[in-house]
Amino acid sequence: MTALRIALGFFLSVPTLASAQEASVPLAVSAPDSLIAAVVYKAGAASAFAHDHAVPARHISGKGVWHPEDPAQCNIDVTVRVADLVPDDPNTRTRVGLTASGPTEGQRQEGLDHIWSEAQLFLEKFGTITFRSTAISGTSG
Repeated sequence: MTALRIALGFFLSVPTLASAQEASVPLAVSAPDSLIAAVVYKAGAASAFAHDHAVPARHISGKGVWHPEDPAQCNIDVTVRVADLVPDDPNTRTRVGLTASGPTEGQRQEGLDHIWSEAQLFLEKFGTITFRSTAISGTSG
């Protein structure tokens, strides 16, 4: 059995708010202002022959609520199209903390074929992925 560590990162542009403002702010999530990427870390016995992967969603849409003082009031609802996933773009790899060098173009295409296959995301049956937060906590930064 192969072990994988997957981290899903949301890099969203949040409006700058005056410190005195305590109201919730509605957010519109769009591709030009945001990055959603799954980062898959190699693990297991074959990890010496594998690559860490960054798989960003190119076309995203969604909404959310940002509250500057109370993360419990924040939420996000985002949808991505499976056909628009692009594994291991060097710019995305760098942005999520991986080295820019990664799989070759042929390996990237092979990875995409695997992602779209019935064994993984099954593009022919499931064209979109929706993420809805159930809780948000943390700090800004």
